[in-house]
Amino acid sequence: MKTALMSALVALGWIGLTGNIPAVAQNGASVPVIATPDSPVSPSAPAAQRQADSQTPSPDAQTPAYGSAATPSAAPYAPAGGPTLVDNGLWEGAMVGPGCSKCGGGNANPPDWYTMQGVRILSRSKPRTLNIAFEAPSTGLFSVQEVTGSPTAEFQVVNVTTPTASVTTSTGTTVSYEAMNTKSIGLNVAPGYDMTIGHYFCRDRNNNDHFVEFSFWGLNSWSDSKTINGVLVPTYDETVAYTQDQVNQINAGSVVPTTVANENYGNLRTPYPELNQLPGATPQQQTLSLAFNNGTSYAISYRSNINNFEINGRIVPRGEPDRLVLHPDGRWREECQPGTYMSYLYGLRYMQLDENFTFHSQTEGFFTPSPNLVRYTGTGDYDIVTHNDMLGLQIGADMTFRKCKWAWGVQAKAGPYINFSNEDSTISGQVVGPSLPNVTQRLVGDRYTAAIISEVGFQAIYKFRPNLMARAAWDFMWVSGVALAPEQLQFVANPTERINTNGTIFSQGVSLGLEWMW
Repeated sequence: MKTALMSALVALGWIGLTGNIPAVAQNGASVPVIATPDSPVSPSAPAAQRQADSQTPSPDAQTPAYGSAATPSAAPYAPAGGPTLVDNGLWEGAMVGPGCSKCGGGNANPPDWYTMQGVRILSRSKPRTLNIAFEAPSTGLFSVQEVTGSPTAEFQVVNVTTPTASVTTSTGTTVSYEAMNTKSIGLNVAPGYDMTIGHYFCRDRNNNDHFVEFSFWGLNSWSDSKTINGVLVPTYDETVAYTQDQVNQINAGSVVPTTVANENYGNLRTPYPELNQLPGATPQQQTLSLAFNNGTSYAISYRSNINNFEINGRIVPRGEPDRLVLHPDGRWREECQPGTYMSYLYGLRYMQLDENFTFHSQTEGFFTPSPNLVRYTGTGDYDIVTHNDMLGLQIGADMTFRKCKWAWGVQAKAGPYINFSNEDSTISGQVVGPSLPNVTQRLVGDRYTAAIISEVGFQAIYKFRPNLMARAAWDFMWVSGVALAPEQLQFVANPTERINTNGTIFSQGVSLGLEWMW
């Protein structure tokens, strides 16, 4: 009796193996086996296959597969050595293997390793507006005032040399003379390297796959420069008296006031105070005033570099199992389940932002130490270097709308950071002519402040093979609480050692890359 019972059990087991009982996926999930309407069904086919053939066919099953035919019974099963890999419907000849789980499928093993290599092309915003230079007209600046106490209506011209962005003339017209500010230089686009390498970590009881990733993008370097050239403008004799008719002609531009010989000067100005604004100025302050004002040429340059490092954990919930579909040519194909899929990210991020800003001036004019007038030429330099090292935690998520061969979605991440920032400024000036000392001032500052980095991007994915896909994304990034080099400018007589960390940058651009899984 026992022998007969054992023989019956062995026979039933053999029938189950040879009768196409629904296959079991590599992760243990049941995979539906679907046949197309055009597939011939033999009356002698096992009951399990006839039941699967009666199910609703997949839309993709209407198109015959390419390549050589294979028998339905051989494809989904293993020979004696283990499971056989079958063709994937997305690419003829591609095998079921690592990769489908990570991109949404449920019955393939997750990738052990994966990497994305590409390029990130970014543009970035300019620093906030700070005035750097003003440019007087080639005729110079002056105003007309009535001579106090004159028995008749007499007027005289008064030279205007105060560095202001605009001047109101005697006729009440306001003229702007701003020639350069911190937004005068454009930080266009800069390409950089983008890479990610990830490794499978584990699968939890909630059917989530866990990966650990290392990401780097950077080597983006923005730079620009600008130069403006000035001219020598005349100085007007303030002792000459003019009548009302002459004043009207002067204001109309048809008559030029009387000039003083050999007292012309450069028409460019900076916000640094002029000597008439510095009563009791020290010799060092006099040198810097002459080195930065009365300019004949001003030049600025700006360079910014960024690098980003991340170590993240990624949680990827398993998607619905893929389906095995029997096509008319007798080949079994694995087809995905379209839908919406999520993944989640948490980790540690380090971002480095380094900047350099330089201002160079060439000046020419006259210096009037009593009782002599001395011609001079001068040069001034203002160099600023800032470093920002931001370290902190971040969280993020992405949502992907999957259509097997195509997918698209949105991703975002953000986090608080500690910014270890510092700046180093050097202000130097020298003049040739007057007996004034050469000056070099060094200002340093450092500060630990809070910063915020947030990103959002829209991506599209095209799958060449189950383990090879192309990615394209449009990314946006905001970074606040950083020290930008141009925002450290101090065109004042007594600059202090301090650092401004209120800067904000906004960048956007394209990311292109290939992702490979194995």
